[in-house]
Amino acid sequence: MVRFTSVRRRAGGYAGEMPMDMGRLGELLRELEPLQEKTVRLRYGLGCQRPHTIEEIAGAFGISSAEVARTLDTARHRLMRLGLDAGQLRAGASGPLE
Repeated sequence: MVRFTSVRRRAGGYAGEMPMDMGRLGELLRELEPLQEKTVRLRYGLGCQRPHTIEEIAGAFGISSAEVARTLDTARHRLMRLGLDAGQLRAGASGPLE
């Protein structure tokens, strides 16, 4: 099991360590619709070399930037309902996914 610790930025500095099990993150992402999963992985650089801009993702999928933004918003809300917070998602960008 791969584990790493991320730090959440707060006003005035960094605080609060959040351990994230990368296998668990991969499981949660697989709970999303295929377009949502691919969009989240690209936006946060999960399983690829770097995070991509909304415009880059839109171009890759042939959809509008607004549709990418809506897809990301829907996916983030669904992930939050599954128990993942945004800090953990951003933190996942620095580790390999299973």
